[in-house]
Amino acid sequence: MSPPPLSRRERIHAETVREIRGIALRQVDEGGLATLSLNAIAKELGMSGPALYRYFASRDELLGALHTDIYAQLVTAVREAAEASTGRSPSAHLAAYASAYRGWALKHPRRYALLFGGRAEDYKDPAEAIAEIHEGMLLLLRLLADIAGDRPVTRPPDALDRQLTAWSRRRAGNASFPPHILRLGVLFWTRLHGIVSLELSSVFKDMGLDGGALLDDEVKRIIDAAGGGH
Repeated sequence: MSPPPLSRRERIHAETVREIRGIALRQVDEGGLATLSLNAIAKELGMSGPALYRYFASRDELLGALHTDIYAQLVTAVREAAEASTGRSPSAHLAAYASAYRGWALKHPRRYALLFGGRAEDYKDPAEAIAEIHEGMLLLLRLLADIAGDRPVTRPPDALDRQLTAWSRRRAGNASFPPHILRLGVLFWTRLHGIVSLELSSVFKDMGLDGGALLDDEVKRIIDAAGGGH
């Protein structure tokens, strides 16, 4: 059963929220988190500062909405890249995922920095943003599970395995992954993020290194670790 249509007031409210988020995202693209200003947004929309708080109660609430939007954009980019490689090998899907992740971050460096940059100690992403993060991780875990297949793992679980399993039970919904896939997924995402972050910081440029080549090598190592290179 479809939900009832929005009232005129609800439609106007929803459109204003979209405008606010769009202006805020443009501010981030132009100057990063430091330029995010509710007063500037209100001025552009022709409303008072206090009036804007009818839509977002605080700067952190607006920041959480931006995190949700940007995580969704990143997840969409990697999902579409993996789906576009349909018919190719699971290893090729993983390579497409990684390449799309890096490509999106290089295209939107300030959005990427907003996701993983410095935050206030008491800041927490909203549930919607966390859901987007885990959707991206679930896609990565499925790709790694496809590469690994039914390869048995005889290593006894350790403390990290138990932590990862507990996380998976809280966040993965009905999906179930063995500890070695969870470990590979988190380690690969950590390395992927590290490569991208150092590249965005121009560290590799100063070293004369190609971030894309480093990422390709990391993908090959993860594929071998998952058993896909044998």
